Amino acid sequence: GIGLKRAARIQAAVELGRRVLAARELGPDPIGSSNDVVRIFRPLLTEMKHEECWCLYLNTGNRIVERQRVSQGGVQATVVDHRLVIKRALELLATQIILVHNHPSGAALPSEQDKILTKKIAEAAALFDIRLLDHLIIARGGEYSFRQSGLLQ
Repeated sequence: GIGLKRAARIQAAVELGRRVLAARELGPDPIGSSNDVVRIFRPLLTEMKHEECWCLYLNTGNRIVERQRVSQGGVQATVVDHRLVIKRALELLATQIILVHNHPSGAALPSEQDKILTKKIAEAAALFDIRLLDHLIIARGGEYSFRQSGLLQ
C-alpha cells in the first residue's frame, strides 16, 4: 500500500485539480444558463463532506464580478445571512446574483430551509433592483434549479 504522506499528497493533488478546473471556468464569458454555473461549481462542491453556499455576483452583461463563499456549515445544513449577501452585491454594484450550494447527502432536492432562504434573498435583493437569477443545489445525484422548477420567478 501507500503511506500516509503519499496518500495526503495524492489527496492534495486531486483537490488542486478541482480548484484549477473551477477557476478556469471563471472566464470573461457571460453566464448563459444554469448549466454554465453547474460547470463552474460541480468540481468544487460535489465531493465535499459538508455544506457550503456560494454566491455569484453578476453585472448587467451576466459576467461574473465576483465568486464568494457566503457560508460553510455541517453535513446537513449551513446558515446564510441574506443581509451579507445583499450588502456585498451593493458593494460590487452587481445587478444580479446566483446562489449555489451543495448537498453532501447526494440528493439534489431543496429543503424547507433552502426554500425560505431563496425567498428571503429574492425579496431583499428586489428592494435594491438586484435580481436573484437562480438558486442551484449541486449533489452527486444531480442538480436542482429553483428557476427551472418554478420556485423562483
